[in-house]
Amino acid sequence: MVQEDQALARKVAAMERRIK
Repeated sequence: MVQEDQALARKVAAMERRIK
């Protein structure tokens, strides 16, 4: 599902931003 993929990408981006 595209919507789920977008939500996952947003979560990953947020996690990456927190780690960095």
